[in-house]
Amino acid sequence: MDPHISIITLAVADLERSNQFYEHGLGLEKMNETEGISFFRMGGTLLGLYPREKLADDIGIPTSKPVL
Repeated sequence: MDPHISIITLAVADLERSNQFYEHGLGLEKMNETEGISFFRMGGTLLGLYPREKLADDIGIPTSKPVL
C-alpha cells in the first residue's frame, strides 16, 4: 500500500482573502464552500481552508492572534 494524503486542512485568519489567494493567485479549482469551510482540488488531494477561530474551538485550544 502506497501512503498518500487525501486532505490537508489549513487554519486561516481571513477566509475570503485566503480563498482569493488560492483560487485566483495560485489557480486552484474551488470545489465549494460549506458552512464557512472552503475546499480546493490539488490533483488527488483536497485543500480545506477553515477559519482559525472555528478550528481552535473544534479542537479545544485557545485562539491566538496571527503573527502577521
